[in-house]
Amino acid sequence: VTAEPARAAIARLNATPPLPPDSGSNRTSARKAKRLSGQDLERIRAAAHAANHKNADNLDDFLESSTLTGARPCEWPNARLQPSTVPGFKWEMQFNCAKGGNGRSHSPRRTLRWIDLPPDLLTVLRRWMNTVDSAVAENRYEKLQKALGDLMYRISGNIFQRRKRCPTLYSPRHEAAARWKSEYMAGSATLEQRLDGAAMVASLLGHASDSTATTHYGRPHRGESGGLIYPTPVPDGAEVAHVRKRLARKVERLALRSARTSPKP
Repeated sequence: VTAEPARAAIARLNATPPLPPDSGSNRTSARKAKRLSGQDLERIRAAAHAANHKNADNLDDFLESSTLTGARPCEWPNARLQPSTVPGFKWEMQFNCAKGGNGRSHSPRRTLRWIDLPPDLLTVLRRWMNTVDSAVAENRYEKLQKALGDLMYRISGNIFQRRKRCPTLYSPRHEAAARWKSEYMAGSATLEQRLDGAAMVASLLGHASDSTATTHYGRPHRGESGGLIYPTPVPDGAEVAHVRKRLARKVERLALRSARTSPKP
C-alpha cells in the first residue's frame, strides 16, 4: 500500500461518524457520555454517599476499576488479576471479550499488563473483584449490575440535568479508550506509528480491528484539565499482532477503494 492512499484511508476512518443513535428512552446511546472527567467522578461519588445508598461503595469501586481497565460491566465475572510472568511487568489482567462470539474481538480473551499498580488502586481493584466473585457465587451479579446502573442513572440525571449526554456504567470504558488513544496514537510522527498505536488500543479494548475504538470511542486527551490519571496498560504482543494483520488488510482495501474513487489527473 502506498503512503498517500493509506493516509487517505486512515483519514476516512477517523472522519467516519458513528451510527445515529436509536430513538427511545433516555438510556439509549443518545444520552450516554463518552467521557468521565475527574470532576464528574467526584460529583457522582459525593452524590451516592450523600444519599447513603447501600451500593455507594460498590459504585466507587466499579468506576475506579473500570476506568483503569476499560472493562464492560458484563466482563467482570470472568476477570482475572495475577502477578505477571512477563519480564518487566508486575501485574496483568485478562478479560473474556464480550464481543467474541460475533467476530468483533481479536481473541476469546484480552490481556492488560502494567509495570506496576499503585497500592491504593490495587486495593480498590481487588475489593471490587471480591465483590463480583461473591455476587457471582450467589447468582446475583446481574442484579448487582442493574442496581449500579440504576443508581448511576438517577445520580447522573440529578446532577447533570443540563447535559444532553450523562455518564453511565459504560463511560469508564470510553474514558479508558480516550486515555489509551492519547498514549499510543496522539503525536504519532509516521503512518506506521499511527497504525501500530491503533493496533495497541484495539488490542487493549478487545477489538478485532481499530474501527470501533477510532470511531465510536472518546477522542484522545489533549492536555485538558480534569482528566483522570491511571497507569497505562500494555497489551499482549500476540494479540496486537493479530489486530495489526487485520488492520493492514483493512487499510489496503480502503486504499484501493480510495484510489478508484480519486479524481484522475
